[in-house]
Order: sequence, then C-alpha cells, then structure tokens
Amino acid sequence: MERFRYLIVASQLLNTHSYLGQAVHGQSRDARYPSSDALQLGPFTFGGAALTASFAFALAWLVHWTRGGGSSTAGKGRIAIFLAVVILLAIVSYAYARRQWLQYLRQQSLAEISEFIDRAQEFDTAVAGALTLVQEVELVSRGYRM
Repeated sequence: MERFRYLIVASQLLNTHSYLGQAVHGQSRDARYPSSDALQLGPFTFGGAALTASFAFALAWLVHWTRGGGSSTAGKGRIAIFLAVVILLAIVSYAYARRQWLQYLRQQSLAEISEFIDRAQEFDTAVAGALTLVQEVELVSRGYRM
C-alpha cells in the first residue's frame, strides 16, 4: 500500500504545474500581443495626397515642356529628358509599391501567427483540463477522495 501511495505522489500526471496552458491561461490576449488594428495603416494621409498631387503636376508640366520645343535638336533633348524622368519615376513607383506590398504581407502574417498562437494556447488549456479530469477519475477509481 505504501508503494502504491508513493507511485501516486511521484506521478507526473499529478503535477499541476506541468501544463503550459494553465501557466499562461491567466494572461489576457492584449497583454501578450499587440492588436491587429494597431498594425493597420490608414488608407489616406495628407502627405500621400500631397505627394500624389505634386507627382501629377510635375508629370503634366514635363509633358507640356517636352511638347513646347521649337527646333528638332532641342525637341529630341527634351524627349530624352522626359523619357529619363518617366523611367526614373517608374522605378521609384515600383520600389514604393513593392515596399507597401511587403509591409502588408508582414501585417497579415503577424495577424495569422497571433491567431494561431491563441488557438494553440486554447488547445493547451483544453488538454490540461482533460488531463485533470483523467487524474481525478483515476484517483476516485482507486478509492481516494477529492
């Protein structure tokens, strides 16, 4: 009988602190992870609108300036400058769009990972509850009182 009692006491199933779900269960979600709303950027900003307007104005002025050349030599030079500016603008726009897309993907990944971790911790809590129930059933079936 003493040996049986020792096995019950020494069993890892009776250790209530061995479950990860019970140790983290008391924390709220807000304390562990930033909200996904804090990661979202606003759709419109004053700086973005001003930058778009200035680029549109500069492009319109550049087209007007390019078409205003009188001689054929000056006109070819203006067309070359216009094409160089348009190519430079396309490269900068592509880099900016790629940067924005990568930031969006990062935000989405963080939101998905955060949701996955929350569900994994809920699963750990459910498993800890099931193991506690199994422990109680085992102890009661062996004649111990809770």
